[in-house]
Amino acid sequence: MEALAIVEVLGRDGAILHRERLFTLPAVIGRGFDADLMLDDPHVAGHHLRLEADEAGGFMLTDLGTRNGFSLPARHHRSQVGATAITNGETIRLGHSQIRIWRTDSAVSPEVPSRNAWNPRIWLSSVVWFIVATGLMGTFTWIEATGANRDGAVSMRIMLTAALIVVWSGLWWISSRAMDRAGAYLAHLAVAASMVCLIILGQVATSTLFFSFDLHRYGLEHASDVVLGACLAAGVYHHLRLVSRKSRPVLAALSLVLVSVLLVPANYISSQSDLEKSGQLEMPATIRPPWMRVAQGVSPEEFLK
Repeated sequence: MEALAIVEVLGRDGAILHRERLFTLPAVIGRGFDADLMLDDPHVAGHHLRLEADEAGGFMLTDLGTRNGFSLPARHHRSQVGATAITNGETIRLGHSQIRIWRTDSAVSPEVPSRNAWNPRIWLSSVVWFIVATGLMGTFTWIEATGANRDGAVSMRIMLTAALIVVWSGLWWISSRAMDRAGAYLAHLAVAASMVCLIILGQVATSTLFFSFDLHRYGLEHASDVVLGACLAAGVYHHLRLVSRKSRPVLAALSLVLVSVLLVPANYISSQSDLEKSGQLEMPATIRPPWMRVAQGVSPEEFLK
């Protein structure tokens, strides 16, 4: 039996995930098990669209009374009402999924040589962000460091930053289940490197503002932690956008939760460590005498009172 239409299911970045042949028209597109084309998307109804041929040899799409409807990005994403004629190969968005519908006699693009199989734009962006991130870290480390070990400190910080970006990107790449695609890793690498740049510049800007305007007197000592958390949340959000089809508000909320889970305990441990170094950490009641408590700037008489 000859196929009447070819449906391409697209990923978030527009890459083709898989193709399906439709041998009968009209056909139902949806999440239901009895649909002619099944989409694994919770934002798609069981019977979402009806696809049928028109008299001109094209296709017609009809919404089957769904809540989310469908839209055509080339037509400014407006929700379509009633039967809508679509052009051959036009992108259709329903729920959080994208599809394209082709006629079986549609022409395909020419074969691409294997040496150009990787997207040069992804390579360029990832390499540029990586160089900028390590360069910023080396520059500000060189400014802060002093003494004979300055070059060693700069080199060590650059290597640690590079290793962190590579490992962090690899973890997200593995979680995306796209380990067979180098482009997926490069996309995560660009996000990780840009996040490091944002963190460095954010921390430098915060420190400069606090020093210039003496903001410590206003009780804003946690502003640096807030800036760090915001930069991390922005990076995690873009990583999640590459691996998840959830809505943007859900991904933003999830990013904030993940960053809070990481930063709040780390900040508490760091503050307790600082207190211990300054001799102000409260001693547990379970410690048996003899023991002593150090209070800076207090005379023995004042301490006893």
